[in-house]
Parts: sequence; structure tokens; C-alpha cells
Amino acid sequence: MTSVVNENDPVAPIETAAASGLLKMVPTAVTFTSLLSSSTALVLLVLAPQSLARDALIAACLGWSMVADGIDGPLARKLKATSSLGANLDSLCDLTAFGLVPPLWLIARNGHEFGAAVVVAGIAWIGSAAFRLARFADDGVSPNARGAMYFRGVPTPVAGAAVVVVVTISTWASLPTLEVAALAVGALLMPSTLPYPKAGIGRWPWVVAVPVGVLFLAFFAFRAAPGN
Repeated sequence: MTSVVNENDPVAPIETAAASGLLKMVPTAVTFTSLLSSSTALVLLVLAPQSLARDALIAACLGWSMVADGIDGPLARKLKATSSLGANLDSLCDLTAFGLVPPLWLIARNGHEFGAAVVVAGIAWIGSAAFRLARFADDGVSPNARGAMYFRGVPTPVAGAAVVVVVTISTWASLPTLEVAALAVGALLMPSTLPYPKAGIGRWPWVVAVPVGVLFLAFFAFRAAPGN
């Protein structure tokens, strides 16, 4: 038996018990949808010209990666299909979705204006996210004095959610410096020892803010489209 945890839902370690047939593959398939979604975002950054429509699609890709990251762990436990393979795959998908897409997105949006500053901040973000995910395997969550569980450092999905919100605000208010600042702050907070609530105020605001951000970016893209 192997005990595994998921960064987005790290309850007490659970001993694995193999599910049968296709059911065993369902949680892994959900995790892979996060990889497909984030890979789509990276392809958009490489091939699509900068536009509001591209930003709306990238935000939607990040949004789905957050959904997949939130449900694959509980689904694996429900189906008794947890495994070390699934846990490792989850971390690799998180690195792609939340360690690579947000900084490369903001570099693509701001590199022409801020140059080396945004590039350095983006590289720092990638390194911090990798460190955060590697450390989580050994020291993910702890109880506080009242018994409530908290993360050590800001989780990578939360940092990714914050980027979606920052891009939405920046698009609405034309504040590109806010995006560069978000990269720097995220790079500091992910590997920090800051106690971050696992549930409640630590999760639910992002569940609301990210879909709203995606809808606003889609609305901006529609308004900017020719003929509107």
C-alpha cells in the first residue's frame, strides 16, 4: 500500500486500494485533461497573435486546469484508485499549468514594455513553483493551534488563479505594472512558509473570481471584435 496526497485536497494520507477496469483510469484521465488544457494555452502563446480573444482562451484553459486539479484527488479516493503515479502526475501537470502558463502569459503580454524585469520575474515564478511542488511531497499541510489545516506557502493553483484575476483587472483598468508585480509577489509567496488556509477563505473566493474573470475577458474580446 502507498500513501499519497494531492496538493489541492491533502486530507490525511489514504492507503491505496486498486479499482478495477476503466474506473481505475478515470482520475488519471481527469488529471491529463489539465495537461491538455495547459498545453493548449502554451500553444496559443506560441502561435496566436496577442489579442483579447487569446487572453480569454488562456484564462479559460487555466480555469479548467484548476477544476481538474480540484477534483482528481477526491475522485481517486472515492474510486479507491489512488497511487504514487497519480500523485506524481498531478504535480507535473500542476507545474505545467500553474508553473509555466502564468509567467509565460504575462511575459508575452508585457515583455515589449518591461523587458528584462518581467522576464526575470517570470523565471523566478517558474523556479518558485517547481520548489513549491517538490516541497509539498514532504511538507504539504499542517494543523494550526485550532486544528484547522493550512498549506505551507501559497499553493500553485491559487497563484495561477490570482494571475487570471490580475489580467482581468489590468485589461479593464490598463495596469500592466500590476501584472509584473503579480509575478514577483507570486514568486515570493509560493515557496514561503506563510500559512495559507486549506478551505473556506483560502479556496472559495477563487472559485468565484476565476469564472468571473474568464467571462469578463471573453466580453472584452467580443466588444473588441470587428463589427462590434
